[in-house]
Amino acid sequence: AKCGAHAIGLDINIEILRQAEAHAKESAVAHMCTFRQCDFTSPDFEVPSEVTVLFMYLLPWALDYLDRELHRFLDRGGRFITFQFHPANLEASTVYLFGALKLYGPTRSKELLDAGEPT
Repeated sequence: AKCGAHAIGLDINIEILRQAEAHAKESAVAHMCTFRQCDFTSPDFEVPSEVTVLFMYLLPWALDYLDRELHRFLDRGGRFITFQFHPANLEASTVYLFGALKLYGPTRSKELLDAGEPT
């Protein structure tokens, strides 16, 4: 948010969301932030449609659980960053910090479809 992007914080724990909101206010970026309580293990969970870049610091089991939703997010042109733990079956487009930070971009099939090439 300090760089001008709108930030959306998602967490199941309302106390964590309150702390994040307080930190946003202290940092004078609250007007650029939205905080939502949600449970990514809920069957109807979806990455919000307005999200274009997603940062995740989740354990491997959680990344495995979100595999289908992460693929849908990438297929719609989204990008995501993981720290320390990474999806087992996706290849990062860029790797930083000796592999601790990885960036994932839109899937190759999406790029080919956009270019009009057969997959």
